[in-house]
Amino acid sequence: RGLARDVLPLKPSFITIKFGMNDHAYQTFRPDIFGAYVRSQTQLNKVLKEKGARVTLLTPQPIEDKRPDPDKDIRNQSLRKFSDGLKEVADKGGAAFVDQFDPYMSLMLAARGSNPQAIIGGGDAVHPGPSGQTLMAWAVLKGLGASALVSEVDIDATKSKAKTQHCKVDHLKAKADHVSFDRLDEALPLPIDERAESALKLAPVLDDLSQYTLKVSGLAAGNYAISIDGETTHKATAEELSKGVNLSNAAGAITKQAREVLSLVFQKNNTFFRRWREVQLFTFPAWAKSDAVEGTRNAELKRLDDEVAATEAKINAARKPKSHHFEIKPATP
Repeated sequence: RGLARDVLPLKPSFITIKFGMNDHAYQTFRPDIFGAYVRSQTQLNKVLKEKGARVTLLTPQPIEDKRPDPDKDIRNQSLRKFSDGLKEVADKGGAAFVDQFDPYMSLMLAARGSNPQAIIGGGDAVHPGPSGQTLMAWAVLKGLGASALVSEVDIDATKSKAKTQHCKVDHLKAKADHVSFDRLDEALPLPIDERAESALKLAPVLDDLSQYTLKVSGLAAGNYAISIDGETTHKATAEELSKGVNLSNAAGAITKQAREVLSLVFQKNNTFFRRWREVQLFTFPAWAKSDAVEGTRNAELKRLDDEVAATEAKINAARKPKSHHFEIKPATP
């Protein structure tokens, strides 16, 4: 019923499905409820594929209580079995499969090595906060095969030449201790929620998903400051620059723009959630039901749909990369 009501009207072409946390009933593994879970996931995949959607089945993340051995928690042991069963469903039904349980558990166990009470996700035991959500996104996007490279500029300062991938460089000026150029990328780096900065210390999120790189060879030895549109965003040695530095999530205009896009996505999602939970699903008592009430509901649904569409237009405008002026010069002591 929920699938027909909430999902199919949107005519999805690609969909991820993540169930299991509530389904395992927070207890020792039980074959009967596991069987019900397998049947429901099989049916969801079948119906969506018949409607032409590409389906990826996602495992749940582990439960994160303050204990040194989360892998010994009977609930997590049950979730592990549910996750293994989900892979069989995907294999039999021709769906893609991503396991975020193991990567998340590995990060939890690593954190417990230095602090037995460590919580990496924030939020509560089953509802991670921004850090945990970022780690989940990292595991899922890696599992889906997302490309790591956003764009790359590789400059030879001795020849004043640049090689690029997924971007364009203009007005290049280069000498042994000073390089400047304008860079226009094909896409923005992955935006990281400011509240989720701690996730970057727990997993190689940017290396795996957002390599926005700058390489400069031929610089004189020393320390250099990298500025974007006049704002210092990063400092590196000549040796580090020759190997390449990842400027994804560095301070400055590019990260600011990416986070503006993320903020708009949050806004759109929140509007759609209100539409679904507070308007579409709201149940009036029998005495309050009437054609007039349903007319009001339909009018509010349309208003919120228009609001979602307007925000999507803002997202499309905000996500278009802009040309930025880069400068690499000796850092002030």
